[in-house]
Amino acid sequence: MFATQQSLTVDTPQTTLDPPFDLVRILDSEKTVLEFESGKRDIETPLIEQEQYPENPREAITWLQYNAKEFSPYALASGNSRSVAALKIKGGAFARKKVRDGAPLVPAYFYGAQGCAGEEYTKEDEHAPLQLSARDFDKWDYEIGEDVVIIGGRSRNSRIIRVESKQAIVVGRNLTGDDATRQAAFDYLESEGYDVGEGGTSEKPPSPKIAGPPKRAGTIPSVQAPRTEAAALQQQAEQEGIDTLSHMERWQVACRVLGWGWEPAWDWFKEQFGADFDPDITQEQFRSVIEAFPEDYDHVERPSQP
Repeated sequence: MFATQQSLTVDTPQTTLDPPFDLVRILDSEKTVLEFESGKRDIETPLIEQEQYPENPREAITWLQYNAKEFSPYALASGNSRSVAALKIKGGAFARKKVRDGAPLVPAYFYGAQGCAGEEYTKEDEHAPLQLSARDFDKWDYEIGEDVVIIGGRSRNSRIIRVESKQAIVVGRNLTGDDATRQAAFDYLESEGYDVGEGGTSEKPPSPKIAGPPKRAGTIPSVQAPRTEAAALQQQAEQEGIDTLSHMERWQVACRVLGWGWEPAWDWFKEQFGADFDPDITQEQFRSVIEAFPEDYDHVERPSQP
């Protein structure tokens, strides 16, 4: 009733084994079906949990959204001072025990931001987390890829406004540069029909008062005091020549200047390269940037031909 099964070993004397190495040693090489490995296996740490700044520029952007210094709409508030930030949401809320005592954080790209203390606390063209108070987190119902303006203060009950990408860009520009002021951002939002009063949430009214189309920069301003790596590279290109930048560094600058639009970015690169400007390569690189981060450049109109 029972059949005897042939052993996997071939002419092997019976012996006491010391697994796993003896087991592998005595099995016939043609019939071996199991392998045993010694040593520990390396477990890859998720990108956003890595301690070191990534060398790959694309990975660095994601890493910064979770690990850069967070922007707090409530920090340094005094009296009735208010903060303003224009940003694009890049991920779902998360928390870290060692950051603001585990307060909710949202990965974001900041077009521009000024804290309650004005120029003492700013963000310009930066990827970083946005801090939310418990009250703001309770009413946070915004999706990844949406653009918002958050106006905060001592009450920690911010006014959060869902805006269009073009409007977020204009607000960001009003908050950065030598002549940046929070009041300029407030004035622009009011001209677009938004209520910038303190507290609560805000959506665009059904019949807003419109004061013309959103302002767009005709030219890209020179960098005076760079706060980001991309801004520093732009300044280097303007002062020392674009040939001092590597291919990847030029790509980083393209990521920055395309925020102003295709034509301003095109004109900037054309000015930097002069007689060496190559339209085909420039168009190819611009398209690669937009295709890599489409949600960041949905406001950019791409011409079929330059």
